[in-house]
Amino acid sequence: MTKRLFVLIAVLLGLFLMGFHRASAQTTPGPQVLGVVSEPGAESLGLHVYFVVTDAQGRPILDPNLEAATIQVLGGASAPVPASVGDPESNIYVVLLIDASGSMANVIDPVRKAAISGLRSLPSNARVSVIAFDADRRIITDFTGDLAEASNRIQQVEVTPGGATCLYDAIWDAIDRLELNATRPQDRRAIILFTDGRDQRSAESNDACSIHTLQDVVEKAQRQSATSVHTIGLCGATCANINSSELRNLADATNAFSAIGGETELGAMFQAIMEGLNAQLVARAQVYPRQGLGQAVLAVKPRDVDAFLTTMFTFESDKDYSAPLPPASMSISQIRYLPQDNMYQLALSLANPQAIDRLIINVDETDGGKNVVTDLQINLEGRDALQTDFSAEDLQAGRSYTIKIKAVDASDFVLEASSDNTSCPRGDKTFLACKEFKHEPPETPGCAFAIQSMSSDYARGVFVFDLAMPVQCGDVFYQGYLVEGETNQKVQDIVRSSIYAVEGVNKLEIPMPPALLALKKNQAPSEYVMSLELETRDRKKSQEIFTFTPSAPKQPPLFQRLTHALRQNPFLLVAIFFFVIAVLAYRVYQNQRAQKQKDELRRPPVAYTQPSPREAPSLRLRLTVLKTSSPPATGEVVIDKFPFVIGRKNGDFILPDSKVSSSHAQITVSGNQFFIEDLDSTNHTFVMGEQLNARQPTRLSNPARVRFGPDTEVEFRVL
Repeated sequence: MTKRLFVLIAVLLGLFLMGFHRASAQTTPGPQVLGVVSEPGAESLGLHVYFVVTDAQGRPILDPNLEAATIQVLGGASAPVPASVGDPESNIYVVLLIDASGSMANVIDPVRKAAISGLRSLPSNARVSVIAFDADRRIITDFTGDLAEASNRIQQVEVTPGGATCLYDAIWDAIDRLELNATRPQDRRAIILFTDGRDQRSAESNDACSIHTLQDVVEKAQRQSATSVHTIGLCGATCANINSSELRNLADATNAFSAIGGETELGAMFQAIMEGLNAQLVARAQVYPRQGLGQAVLAVKPRDVDAFLTTMFTFESDKDYSAPLPPASMSISQIRYLPQDNMYQLALSLANPQAIDRLIINVDETDGGKNVVTDLQINLEGRDALQTDFSAEDLQAGRSYTIKIKAVDASDFVLEASSDNTSCPRGDKTFLACKEFKHEPPETPGCAFAIQSMSSDYARGVFVFDLAMPVQCGDVFYQGYLVEGETNQKVQDIVRSSIYAVEGVNKLEIPMPPALLALKKNQAPSEYVMSLELETRDRKKSQEIFTFTPSAPKQPPLFQRLTHALRQNPFLLVAIFFFVIAVLAYRVYQNQRAQKQKDELRRPPVAYTQPSPREAPSLRLRLTVLKTSSPPATGEVVIDKFPFVIGRKNGDFILPDSKVSSSHAQITVSGNQFFIEDLDSTNHTFVMGEQLNARQPTRLSNPARVRFGPDTEVEFRVL
């Protein structure tokens, strides 16, 4: 007898283990999506994906020990977005549907006990309604969070002798009750159905009891906020009393769980369903989908699994969302010590700085962590390159220090780096850039200078560097070379030339490498390293290394694109040329003909006509003051009388700069060409950087930049 009882228990346990069915059948463990809530936002769509992680037998894992999760919207070029995973904080509304038909008379007591035991395992934020059904539905208790009260009410569930089993009508009504009570999008919904029979009027009749069908309730559950229908089937000796496949299909179609077993497994079956509810997690992420129905992939990685486990799901988007720009990044392209000021000068280069409001700079000792510069703040104002400095007063010679830079947005939130910066404290993404340096104040011979920033002028094919150097440097020579950072290959020499140091910013133009000019629109350029050497007149040299990444080339202006197109198609240019000539010739012919007719009508008598003198052609120049230490009364003048004298006190145009001579230079005309002549000035006249010999006329190009002394620079342009 004992042996038979053991065999019977083993068989029943085997039936239960085979009977517990995970909704989306699979042979490997992974996530199973139970429901999705879309939360529209101004700039992104919030997805709340409710899921469980199941083992290889389809059973929910209460603590899957996840270390990472992502959500990736399918379609387009969307990359996986990191998702936060946690316990759902929203309420879960549960309808407990208990079959009270006549066939339940012998098992209703253990069913009540199993249901009461199962309620104790529900999450604390559960709201439960108990409904008994046969041919009709009886509300035992409305939705309540008082699980003890719900347990007491379950004791009131009574069997209706000879009662029918209107299974699908009961599910249909339960879905409607959930729709009326779980009104928030984030509220979760579940039905736990217990039955020992099929949808039929009696055990002797196979006629359906319900008005609605299995397909009806599946479609309604899927349509109305993704209601999960968990099913528990109580088997007889052969399980012929229930439709096991329909119970499993119902759970499968609504992303739920199904348990089939005998009377002795009632408690375990209820508990298995409750564990499925308790194992629910929610993954939250902000995504940027297109409007309408979309598909996405949820990927989770348990700590004890080498790869991500994935599953697909669908969601609804209210509109098209545009993905944000890539995260901001920054590099410290230059650190320079200024001995005359005992300060360090930093040159910073940024990519995608739109979200940054200001930078916060700290300097710490590399060994020991003592802070020597605290929260130096810089307003970015949309710049992608800038220069700043900090005092070296608290730095000790020979010690190593680390510069750490954070970025904050307009709401004072710290922006995190997209990846770990190996030069920053390990794992701390709140620093956008860090750089270590050793404080060794050098003796700087020659002209001490600093490269502050760089801009790209693709229209003229040049880099424009902003240099800071003392005015005392005067006229210096420069030369150097450009190296491509990725290949470390020299791509261009900087030809030896000269520049005159002035107060403020000194502009230095360097031709772009041919490979950079060949880039297409918005194609990302490489990083470059420039080595620049300055040499004073007394042959003292100074050198700077500057690392920079040019901005991507932009669409050229319309005129430039038309010019390029004409160069590519010379035949079109020839056709346009002859067309223009033809039009001009026709207009000249028309004008001459019209003039002839007027002359014939208005010609005076020959005795009273006199030939009129021919007017000499008019030659004019525009003079524009570009910079000066003492602004004149007007910054622009048109010159139409020659000679035209420029000076501090005497002449046709007065420049109040103290370094401009009383009569500094004059403009003359010869053979329809303009010339400039230095009038023995004290601080000389420079044309395009070259000093003029006194009293020797020099032809002006169009346009031409001329400097009078060290501080005043003008531009001449022929009109």
